[in-house]
Amino acid sequence: MKHTTLLCSLLLFASSASAEPGVTDIRLGAPAPAPATIDKTKVKAVERFLAARQAGSNDRDLAPKARALLRTKERLEDAALFGPKGSTLAAFDFHDEAIEPAGAGRFSVSVFLLFANEAGQVVETRDEELTFVQSGDSYACETPRVTNLVAWSKEGVLEAAR
Repeated sequence: MKHTTLLCSLLLFASSASAEPGVTDIRLGAPAPAPATIDKTKVKAVERFLAARQAGSNDRDLAPKARALLRTKERLEDAALFGPKGSTLAAFDFHDEAIEPAGAGRFSVSVFLLFANEAGQVVETRDEELTFVQSGDSYACETPRVTNLVAWSKEGVLEAAR
């Protein structure tokens, strides 16, 4: 009886070991579309704008460089562009694949921003939808729109704990 159990175990192991790894992909209909190519000019425009905002939030003397990359109808307040008073834009993130066309000579992208105080504590996080418009051989931000905002404060945490 022991030999039969051992033999069955060996047969099961051998059959699973000889099976081909991976999953066969079966497609019906048209082949999958090729992945869209990412325009590096657009990626650089987003990076340049966010880096200018970060530099302007760290040193307000550099704020005009960030404002020069804006084409808004109205002047944005410093808090909207550089973060809450007493904070700096510590980090930003976006995915190249998130860049989407938004009409002729325009595109939009979703970005994440993190603002911290002098002690390095996070005071605010934001999701923004940025719309860029062609400006010469590059792009300028036309519409920065906050889509989600979380303010982090000790008072809020203490209140929630109560």
